[in-house]
Parts: sequence; structure tokens; C-alpha cells
Amino acid sequence: MIFGILSKIIFEQTELVKLATEAIQKTKEELEEKPEEETQLMNFLNSKSKQQMEQWDIKDRIATIFEIKKVIIKKNLMLNLEKRCQSI
Repeated sequence: MIFGILSKIIFEQTELVKLATEAIQKTKEELEEKPEEETQLMNFLNSKSKQQMEQWDIKDRIATIFEIKKVIIKKNLMLNLEKRCQSI
């Protein structure tokens, strides 16, 4: 009885790790593993004037920087998840 329950738990955990690993791979492919570029782009946009941004047809600096930050956060989450999966 206990062995059956433990086997089921181990199987479920293995499946979850497998799903997490697949999600990590998909995220890596989407993000192309370039965290330095996002940070540099964010710093670059922060240093430019409103007029310069308009010349590049960037109408909303805050929204653009927010999108870059979302990518950085997603990468960090993916890296943390990957570390946890490897430790299991």
C-alpha cells in the first residue's frame, strides 16, 4: 500500500520535472539566451531624450522598457526553474 503511494508520488514528480524541463527549453528558444542585450537596450533607452525616442518612432518609452523588463524577468524565472529541476 505505502509502496504504491510512494511510486505514484515519484511518478508524478518525474512527470512534473519533465514538463518543467520542456518549458525551460521552449523558453530558452523563445528568448535566444541574450540577457546582456536586453539590459543594454534598457539602459540605452533610459539615456535618450523624448525627441530621440520620437525620431526612432518609439512613442511610449515606459511601455517599451516595461516589455524589456518582462523579458528579463522571464529569463530569470526560467534560469531559476532550470536550477531547481537539475537539483532534483
